Amino acid sequence: MNIKKISKILCLAIAGTANAEDLAKTETTNTQKVNIVKTEGVQETIDSEGTESKAKLYKSTKTVSDGSLESSTIVESTKDPKGLGNKTSMNSKIRTKEDGKGSYQDEVDISSVDAQGTSHSKKEEKEYIRNSDGTSKSVYKEKIINDPKGLNNSSKKIIDETIIRDANGNIIKDQSDNVIDETMPKK
Repeated sequence: MNIKKISKILCLAIAGTANAEDLAKTETTNTQKVNIVKTEGVQETIDSEGTESKAKLYKSTKTVSDGSLESSTIVESTKDPKGLGNKTSMNSKIRTKEDGKGSYQDEVDISSVDAQGTSHSKKEEKEYIRNSDGTSKSVYKEKIINDPKGLNNSSKKIIDETIIRDANGNIIKDQSDNVIDETMPKK
């Protein structure tokens, strides 16, 4: 299973679980300055062929009157076809922080094991800092690791980019050449 497919499944899992209102529990705390919403949900199904599927969702969002926001979403899912011995799993964590002035941070961690036992992981970090003088800094980091079971090899791809812009949006500094793509034999 490739990372794009994992990301798509993550979105479907979040959407599917979050819309299962009969299975989700939502708690809201609201004051004049802070609004906190927490949602938890579990969805379990067994199809006619005996395949068991389970998804758990934990989501917390905190909004402050100054426009800042903190959000955290965790999704855990498994699929176990009856009698086939090829259980799959996926875990993901998404964290977002915004300051209400245009700066933000996003972190996404996704890990899964497919039916063949191959481990996939992806970690992505984005940060955008907007200064009062109009200058900005963008940082993007991505690490993808795929490790086929029993083959004594894994592949790793790392991207590390930093771009600094002036108040007019012109690039002052670009450090986007830090890309590592390699297959590593296990020792």
